[in-house]
Amino acid sequence: MEATKGYVSQQNLLTPNDGSEWPVRLNRRAEIITPDPILQFAMEGRVYEVSNPTKGTAVAAGGTSYSDTAPAFLVDVPVGTSIVPLEILLKQGGTVAGAVITVLLTADNKLRYSSGGTAQTVRNNRTDAPFSSACSAYSGASAITAAAAGVARTFWASMLSPDVSPTADVEFPGFSNCVEWSIRDKVPPVLVGPASLVIYAYAGTTQASWFYTIKWLELPSAAVV
Repeated sequence: MEATKGYVSQQNLLTPNDGSEWPVRLNRRAEIITPDPILQFAMEGRVYEVSNPTKGTAVAAGGTSYSDTAPAFLVDVPVGTSIVPLEILLKQGGTVAGAVITVLLTADNKLRYSSGGTAQTVRNNRTDAPFSSACSAYSGASAITAAAAGVARTFWASMLSPDVSPTADVEFPGFSNCVEWSIRDKVPPVLVGPASLVIYAYAGTTQASWFYTIKWLELPSAAVV
């Protein structure tokens, strides 16, 4: 049987140029090495994120009742661009909610941003930022006004405890007090622009403040469809 054409390079990483032909990389047991795809996209500079604009300052967002046109966070995806959510983290800080919080993570097939809110700086997950995001992101530090939903899809939902004290488990048994959504254990939506990632996080009373991180893989739609 003919052996797989490959090369072993454990001590020295080779760096072929884009477009060059190269045999597959093998380890010393002649097994093909394939990196984790999410790590690979991050290394290539295809992962982007938004987070609190001021470290140590939680952002008040979400309101005290559900409104389709008033989300807590929103990412608009333009025509020609596609994204896949990778990680969404929401943790209370500063002012905690006054009652149970409802969180909805949704994907829509249209651009939703209309006005208001606070525009967020979208950063490349790679510190030298080899690419720039085509998306626009907003937080509800001042109320976001969104267009009515097109074909919205709720891909995750939960109710959260409003309390972050040690007694929260007693007062709200079975309730988490944060969102830790990850592609590692969920099937994500694929948002082919025009589209939007829309996050609702509304409390029964007293709007919560959040430390948050929203990360996504972003590609030209030609690489997806």
